[in-house]
Amino acid sequence: MIYIIKKYSRVSFISLMFVIICFSSFSQNTKTLTDEVKKDIKNYKKLIIQYQNSGNISLVSQYSNKIAFIYWENNYYTEAINYFIKSAEINKKKENYRGLKLINDNIGMIYSDMNDYENALIYFKKSLKIAKNKQSKKQIVHAINNVAITLNYLKKNNEAINILLEALNISKELNDIYLLRTCYGNLAENYEKIGNSEKSFENFNYYNTFNKQIIKIELATKEEENKKSLEQMKNRTDKAESLVKEKDIELIDKSSKLKIAKDSLEKAEIISKEKQMQIDLLNKDKKLKELVIKEKEAKLRLNTLIRNFILLGFLLVLAFSFLLFKQFKQIKKVNKLLKKVNIELKIKNIQILDSISYARRIQDAILPYERSIKEKIPDSFILFKPRDIVSGDFYWYSEQNGKLFIAAVDCTGHGVPGAFMSMIGNTLLNEIVNEKKITKPSEILKKLNEGIVFIMNQSEKREDIQDDGMEVTMCCIDNIKKEIQIASANQNSIIIENNEFKIINGDIYTIGGIFSLKSNMNFNNHVFKINKGTTVYLFSDGLQDQFGGNNNKKFMIGRLKKLIIDIQKYNMSQQFEIINNSFNEWKGKGKQIDDVLLIGIRFS
Repeated sequence: MIYIIKKYSRVSFISLMFVIICFSSFSQNTKTLTDEVKKDIKNYKKLIIQYQNSGNISLVSQYSNKIAFIYWENNYYTEAINYFIKSAEINKKKENYRGLKLINDNIGMIYSDMNDYENALIYFKKSLKIAKNKQSKKQIVHAINNVAITLNYLKKNNEAINILLEALNISKELNDIYLLRTCYGNLAENYEKIGNSEKSFENFNYYNTFNKQIIKIELATKEEENKKSLEQMKNRTDKAESLVKEKDIELIDKSSKLKIAKDSLEKAEIISKEKQMQIDLLNKDKKLKELVIKEKEAKLRLNTLIRNFILLGFLLVLAFSFLLFKQFKQIKKVNKLLKKVNIELKIKNIQILDSISYARRIQDAILPYERSIKEKIPDSFILFKPRDIVSGDFYWYSEQNGKLFIAAVDCTGHGVPGAFMSMIGNTLLNEIVNEKKITKPSEILKKLNEGIVFIMNQSEKREDIQDDGMEVTMCCIDNIKKEIQIASANQNSIIIENNEFKIINGDIYTIGGIFSLKSNMNFNNHVFKINKGTTVYLFSDGLQDQFGGNNNKKFMIGRLKKLIIDIQKYNMSQQFEIINNSFNEWKGKGKQIDDVLLIGIRFS
């Protein structure tokens, strides 16, 4: 299948999490055919004439394709197109729609190589029409992506988006993560081209989700291949060792036999001497000659045995050396393979780290600017310390109809998984408050819960359902009524009014997760009057769960409560410095175990 994949690039969302599939163009060689290539073309043309005369149009089509590919490979684009068109006419007559679709794809690719995207679009649309009439849904998606990428080159991005949405729906039916990744990537780029950053970013997030799954599958496959290769190497080594042991046993057996033979020979010699002494008087000269002959024969046999023993030993040493050399080569080969794998893993680690670092810039971009909050609430601070490069904690701010909204959110997990949840939470809060104009904190949390359940498919009764969610404290400040409303999902907050310290206990439910489907799940709305000096603190559990101090214990809510009480005489900027320094001193050289978020607000 000829399938174009357009490189997806962004100015504001470049990230390795967005794994890029590049479209490779043919190298522009000088348009000169070698004598060998000319000879092949000449022979194929003769065969075409021969099969035309015999009426074998199938072979005419086959050799027309061969000539077309040769011209294409050597950058003779016009000639290649002409021969593909001849083949297409034959396939059309034969109603070979599969072959006709492939040829249309090839012609579209050639026009793309020539940067003639108008003609490329014509042939890709022909291919799409055949796919819709005759082929599988998967082939329809491939054909749509070819058309969409060509429309992108022609700056017809709205038209590209419309057909990509059709491809996306088909890909969802097929549940094909590779097709889904391609569709979301192309949609993100086209939305960016028309200036719809929100839709572009939304599709960018989906792309990253599927791309992560694909990378995980590919890495697991690679790891399994490496494991099998190492097991095969070990089996070969074990066989070599076994062979060496067998040879050693054989060598010991030979030595034992030689010793027995030698002992027997010595015994025979002693007996011979005794007999000789007994018959010496009868025939001294004759027996002496016989003794000399026997002694020579014995020496000859002994020399033969020694020679055979040395030869056998040499052969055994040679065989052992050969096995060691072979084993050494195999080990060297394995080490070379492991070195290559390690280099690949290092490159992957660098790429992933670069990707996550850029994801941090993306996450920073969606967080509200602190100066915007400072303009509306001058005496405030935000202490935000991600554990990893990206964070599962985030803060959110909005202003609607004279009311100020600020939230402290702690998503399940931290690092990249938490960051994905934070992006989903940020998007849903913007939709609920800014678009749907829901202003009551308890209602906002209820709608947020419904949104998370829907996006994470937690309403389906499956064994592999994800128990992901978030803990949220939502605060609404009404300066006209001079009141503040607070609702919390499994988080506590602190309010100090008239020098009285109060902990506002949140509801036991989280946003999303296994308890999020209760039909009667509602959140309480706490309302307080705003007086001069009223101070509010919203926070995640990162600071109070941090291990440290002299005994490496948790900071705990009690220590946080005392710290807040002790710093009430200071303004909020000074409070920020004191809390930040206290956290760093408590943590010391230890590792930060979770994301940290603490928001302080004082009303004047």
